[in-house]
Formats: sequence, C-alpha cells, structure tokens
Amino acid sequence: MPATQRGPADPARADALTPRRTIEAMDDYDVIIIGARCAGSPTAMLLARAGARVLLLDRATFPSDTVSTHYVHHAGVARLASWGLLEEVLATGCPPIERVAFHAAGAVLDGRPPEVDGVRTGYAPRRTELDAVLVEAASRAGADVRQGASLRAPLYQGDRVAGVTFAEGGREYSARARVVIGADGKHSTLARVVGARPYRDEGAQGCMYYAYWSGLPDEGFRVHAGAGCTVIVIPTNDGNTVVAVGWPREAFGRVKSDVEAHYTEALHQTVPDLHAALAQGRRESRIVGDGDLANRYRTSSGPGWALVGDAGHVKDPLCALGITDAFVQADLLSRRLTGALGEGPAAIDRATAGYAAERDQATSVSFRTCSALAKGEMPEGLPEAMKDASGDPQRVTEFFGLQAGLLSFEDFLAGASRS
Repeated sequence: MPATQRGPADPARADALTPRRTIEAMDDYDVIIIGARCAGSPTAMLLARAGARVLLLDRATFPSDTVSTHYVHHAGVARLASWGLLEEVLATGCPPIERVAFHAAGAVLDGRPPEVDGVRTGYAPRRTELDAVLVEAASRAGADVRQGASLRAPLYQGDRVAGVTFAEGGREYSARARVVIGADGKHSTLARVVGARPYRDEGAQGCMYYAYWSGLPDEGFRVHAGAGCTVIVIPTNDGNTVVAVGWPREAFGRVKSDVEAHYTEALHQTVPDLHAALAQGRRESRIVGDGDLANRYRTSSGPGWALVGDAGHVKDPLCALGITDAFVQADLLSRRLTGALGEGPAAIDRATAGYAAERDQATSVSFRTCSALAKGEMPEGLPEAMKDASGDPQRVTEFFGLQAGLLSFEDFLAGASRS
C-alpha cells in the first residue's frame, strides 16, 4: 500500500483551496527526526553511528539561538563525554561550573552536586555553541541533515506514520521511513498532528526572563529564592553570565507589561549585591523569556512515531533539567530502536513504547520535584532540613541531588532524620 498524505475529506475542496504543487520523492530512510537541537541531533547521531539511515530536519539554521536554561547537569555532561563531544563543547570557551549555591528559606547551601558516571562538573553553554556542536556531530555520523527544512505533514500507510513531506529552499519533498521521531519542542507539530495526548499535566507554574551580562565575577551556579521570585545566575561562554528571574505564573501579565522594570526591581529586592555588581558590568543582550512554562507528559509513542525531549515531556525550568533530560532520552530511545529497526513495524512500536515507559519512570521524581518547587509547595520539614544541611557537605550534596532529580523529597528528609 503506498504512503499517503492525509488532508481534507473532500479532495475537490482541497484542490480549490490549495494550488497544485510538485512534491519530489527522496530515498527511503530508517528514521526521520523532526527537530535538530538537544534531543534531535543526539538521537540522529547515535542511530547513524549504529548504521541507521537517518534524515534530520529543522526549520532553523545553525548556529542559532533559542530560549534556554543553559545548564547541563552532570548526567548530561556524562553523556557528552561518552559521545566524544565534551571536548568540542569545552573548545567553545564554556567555563566549568564546580560549585552550586542555593539561597532559600534562610539557609545557604553551597557545595558540589553528586557525582554521575564519574562527573561532578556542570556547564552552561550558549545554545548558539552547543546546538551547532550537536548538529555537526549528527552530520559527521552520517545523518542527512537538512537545515531550513519545515515539516509539512506526516505520510501514512493505513494508520501508521510512514514518512513526511517537508519544505526546503522553496521546494517540497516526500521521504519515507520506518519511524518518524518528533524532537521539535514543547509546541511539537508532529505531536499535534498525530494526536499525542497530554497526561500528568500540571499546567504552567511560572514565567522566566533572562539576559547576558559581562563584567561579573564567576561564582558558579547560584540560585536565590526570594519573596515572590527566584534569581538564577550561571556563567556561560565569552565571559558572560546568564542572569535570570523567575516569577509565579500569576505574575506573568504584570511582568510582561514592563519586563525591564520588573526584572531590575526583582534583582534589587532579592539579591542587592548582585544588583550593585550589575551596575559595574554591562548587559550584552536584550531581556528574553517565556511565560509558557509547561509541566506535562504527552503520549510519546504510536504506530510508526515517537516523541523525544520537550516534545514528549517538559517541566518548569527552575531545576534547569531540559537539556540533560533531552540527552538522557536521546540515549534511551536510540538504544531501544537500534535493535528493532531491522525487525519490522511491531518490533519498532514495542521499542518506542518501552522507551516511553522507561522515560516516565526515570523522570517521575524530577517531575514531582520541579512541579512542587515551581508551585512553592515545599513539603513539611524541608525548610528546616535545608537549614540543618547547610553546614554538612554530605547533606548539601544530597540537596543538590534533590534539585537534579536524583533524590526524592522523602529521601532527603529521611536523611535529616538520620543525621
């Protein structure tokens, strides 16, 4: 049965509305991936390294920027190292982050997060640098990378996704594949057109804006949780520092009405020393941000398709886990698919379903933690446990394990009862 592109139920009506166009057929692929940033490019790279024929599409061209929390937790850094890409990221001039400080509830926890696969150093690369490294790695691995290419629609064989049509350079193409993967972010087009349903949807809990500053001292990754907002400070490339402010979602309308004034006021009220330092530095960018900070899962596998990264699971940036989650999920999905691609549709669908189930299990603790922190719903006893932990390096490490989604609230509080 030939693959078809679904459209309006009345073909005559479709012809009346849409000019006839030529769609050029391409060769067949094993995998087509929509989206080439932190989830898509690693998935393409790993599958191509395993011998799969991969087509990687992104409407952007690289290097290009995107709104981001920047920080790569140790589990993500460990993936970069295992893929042989960490040295390339370091070559961009991204500084190491050896220490983290968390100021909240009258406590200051300053120390090092737990080790993951031998790694205890984090990084916060500019996305102009990181994404370009990832796209190039996918291309070197043998993926057919098409930049400036926009998804038009899936192709179907019966009820199974069997390829896509896409536009590139003013022309339209069709390509078939054994599986199509959406790595196109929280507003995923593929998720929408295949009807991927949301679940465990906590809605938007916050909004966040940030800018790049030069002339600030490198004091590692700092979080200051104040009354009504949270300030995050992270060193990045070119001697710059990301200075971000997050507010509860109900403040979004007020903040959006005058972002610069509310951003400046929040820094002055929450971290006066930082506000004073900014006067000696220089803002190197406009203030950018987002009020659509979703917290949800989507159904992430179906007949001939899967979702990876923010397309399938997204949470509040307060814990800065987006990039790390994308790397971990890319690793998981590619491993599941590698052995299934040659075994037929049923094996592929079992592999993507298994990936989605494993992803949900692996992210359940971090999802609950991020959602609770974004809502300001600290469990009973947590502020006291944080204060008690502030002078104990091991307990500080455990707290940062909580922030990174490696430890549950219950486990952290149980540690307080043992100390």
